[in-house]
Formats: sequence, C-alpha cells, structure tokens
Amino acid sequence: MTETALLPALPPPNVAIFLDFENLHLSAQNALKQHIRWDLVYKKFQEYGPITLKRAYANWVRFESHQTPLLALGFELIHTPAYHESKPNDTRMIIDAVTVGAEPAITHVILGTGDSDFVDVVHYLRGKGKRVIGFGIQATTASHLIHALDEFLAYERFIQTPESDKTLNPAKQDKVSEYLQIISRLGKVRMTPSPHRPQVLLMFHRKILQAGQGGNDQMRTFSAIVEAVREKAKQQKVPENIVTEVAHQIFRAYALDFQRQGNGSEDKRLWDYPVRLRAGLDNMNRFMDWCDLWLVSRVAEGLGPDEEIDLQAMAHVLYGRTRPKLINRTRDLVARATKIERWPPENSGTKR
Repeated sequence: MTETALLPALPPPNVAIFLDFENLHLSAQNALKQHIRWDLVYKKFQEYGPITLKRAYANWVRFESHQTPLLALGFELIHTPAYHESKPNDTRMIIDAVTVGAEPAITHVILGTGDSDFVDVVHYLRGKGKRVIGFGIQATTASHLIHALDEFLAYERFIQTPESDKTLNPAKQDKVSEYLQIISRLGKVRMTPSPHRPQVLLMFHRKILQAGQGGNDQMRTFSAIVEAVREKAKQQKVPENIVTEVAHQIFRAYALDFQRQGNGSEDKRLWDYPVRLRAGLDNMNRFMDWCDLWLVSRVAEGLGPDEEIDLQAMAHVLYGRTRPKLINRTRDLVARATKIERWPPENSGTKR
C-alpha cells in the first residue's frame, strides 16, 4: 500500500457565502464612489468550488433598489430590520455563520464584511476546519479581520476604480490599509484615499481666507465654513464624506486659529467659534503642505524609525493616485516628516 493511499480523501469543496450588504455597499460608496459589480465578484467566488449557500443581509426596505443584481445570482436576501441602534446585520449573520457555516458539508466560508466584530467568527470557523475567505473594501476593512482570515479578497484588486489612475498591487494595498489604520489611531480621523482631497483642501482654504478678511465681527465659524464647502462640493459632485474627512484633518492638524476672546460661552463647541487660518498658512501651497505633512508624520510615528514609508502607498493615501509627480511630492514630505519630533512643529500661537 502506498503512503498516499493512507491519507484520508479530502472532501469535495462546498462553499457558503454570507454578505453584510449594508457594510459592503456603504463602504464602496464612501471609499470608491461606485456600486459593487456583484456579477464580477460572484465569478471570483465560483473559483473556490460549487456554491451551495448564498445569503445577503440588509434592511432591504432601505435598499430595495439594489436587490435585483443579487436575486439574479440566486442570493437569499435576509431582511434585518433595525429595531434599535445595534448592528442587526452582524447579529443575524454571525448566528448563521457559526451554525449553518459550521456544518460538516461546508468546506469554504466566504464572509463579505469589513467589520472587526467577525474576528471571533473567523477563529471559530477555522477551528472547525473551514477555509475562511474574506471579501471587502480594502481601505475600510479592519486590519485585525484581514489578519485572521485564510485569505482576503479586496474589491479594489480586481476592479479598476475611477479613484485611482492605476490599481495598486496586493502588497501596496496592504500598505495603504496599514497607513489608514495608523492615521485613524494616532490622528483620530477617518480617511478615504481620493483624488478629490486636494480640491477640497483648496475649497476650505479659500472659504477660511474669505471669512477672515472682514475682521472678527464678520468672521465665520468653522461649522458654517464646513457647510459652505459641503454645498460647493456637492455642486461639483464631490462625495460628502470627503468634505467631512478633510474638515477633521484640517482641525486635527492645528491649521486653524479659533477666536475665543470676549464673553463667549465655554459650553460652545470649538467649531462654533469664529476661525482664521494659523499664522503662516495664508499661502495655499503652505496650507496644503501643512495638512499633508501632518498625515505623513502620523504614519512615520506609527511605523517607527526602523521602517521606511512606502512612497507609492503613501501617495495613494494622500491623493488617491500614484503618478510620478505625486510620488516625488510624497518623497519630499516623507523626508521632512521624519525630522519632526512633535506636532505642531513650531509654535505660532494657535489657540485651541
């Protein structure tokens, strides 16, 4: 008897798919500004073997117009009404994944989500001998979830998106995800790589300059400026989330000087005080450098002195593109960021 004959036969592949539709749909809208091409995604899923179970979870009353593509692929649509502010999709999908997905006949489980709540589910299924594949938007998927999986399918890797002039390879995408996680952790801001970001920074710079030209009595609050930029961006078809994210980046980078003199109530939010640009940032190029440098310095701090920043990945984080001119700019920013010991790098009397 040969040695091979002593080995137990592997069971035929049997795939179960569980999709958190709301999580995936909103992530694609925010990060990529497009709907997911489920027909192309499903072809990728079929490479793992026969699919015997396919379920998609959402409050389908809210997403009624998005049902047809999934129904055409044979998905069972599981309605998860929001009875309260918890995550009904996650709860129902977790229950199904650890019960139905753990059945002996199932060999592969595909989890479509970016939520870290599923890390324990992945560990449980792998403990049951299942191969667990994740599917999601790279830029918005929790790194802990990616690391727990046997394999992660990033939508950006096999779909060309308008956000980038060039699709990054898997290693670069991993770097992008790592840098976004660092910015979120150290900078306390959410960030979506987008070529619209420089355009939105320019809008903010112009609005803040205009607001500060009439003296303190005529200065506008930062909240009012954000709303004005949001309206302008809407006219130019810039996603609202990019405006919100850039506003928080400007604020966290100490690029603003809030005017809190007088008898203003201390109970007011800082954004509700009149605002002008930090001294020295009236020039647009300096303002852009300041905001970009703050982001790069967060990544440099998070990586530590022994790890170099990947220029292509960092350029994609900042500008949503990796063109040579942008990579050269990023190179200069990285060189400057590594010399910064604390932020802000100089004291110009900004009031916070």
